Amino acid sequence: ETSEAIKIGQYFGAQDIQSDYWNDNLLNNYLLNILTLQSNGDVQLAMKHAIFESIQSICKDGTITSPIFLGCPWSSLSKITAEVFNIFPALQISSSSTAPILSQYESFFRLIASDKLQAK
Repeated sequence: ETSEAIKIGQYFGAQDIQSDYWNDNLLNNYLLNILTLQSNGDVQLAMKHAIFESIQSICKDGTITSPIFLGCPWSSLSKITAEVFNIFPALQISSSSTAPILSQYESFFRLIASDKLQAK
């Protein structure tokens, strides 16, 4: 289960991105909404949640959305989800997937350098 501290950090991160505090709104004319999905470490359940949310949120109440999933701690899992998210309009951000092959997916973003860059 996602800890309360992580939920608070996500909330403040979303608020900061949408604010004009830095005099440069990063997502002008966009609304960032955080939805926490629980998988309890079950990869298949996490994938089912991600696909379901992606399909359900494409067009809701006339508002077109593009889900962004914070996920997959391993490159092997990120590769699977990146292939799925290239089909559905969704993005994935990983904080620890480092495989260079992931750079080929338009739906994949990382917060850490790939193994190719780290080796230099």
